[in-house]
Amino acid sequence: MKKSLLIAVTALMISFAFSACSSLKKNPNAISRGKISGKWGITAVSLQGLLPQNVQSVFGFAPYKCFENSTWELTNSGNGNFLINNDATGCPVGTKQNIYWSFSSGANGAEFQLKKLAENQKPKDVAEGYRLLVTANTGNTMTIKSPVEYGGKTGYVVYSFVRQ
Repeated sequence: MKKSLLIAVTALMISFAFSACSSLKKNPNAISRGKISGKWGITAVSLQGLLPQNVQSVFGFAPYKCFENSTWELTNSGNGNFLINNDATGCPVGTKQNIYWSFSSGANGAEFQLKKLAENQKPKDVAEGYRLLVTANTGNTMTIKSPVEYGGKTGYVVYSFVRQ
């Protein structure tokens, strides 16, 4: 009787050990820095909970519609840039902006942060930046939302990316 109880307890402990280890496996659908690094293109920019006249420019750079068809290079080191390719009226077509980016899991979920850099400027010398929410990332497509406060409410500029 004692021997069968010992075997049962041992088997139970082994099963607990295996189940504890299996919970440490990574979720393949989780958003990670590696899924963000690379070359991306923005296929669409839309507004959620905002009217077009509520958003004059994004990133202190250009009107939100100018970012459609822009290309983004995000190296794993955090350096990167975006290039405006939209030749619509008011868009600075051909303008490239150097950035420093990072990724973290914040209180609101996955966050993409960026700082605009002047030529030869170091990220540590830039106090201001932008914090956006990564709402989806399959590795080949990504959706990022930039919160905008207007009229006591939060709306979003939504960027749809595709890996190039």
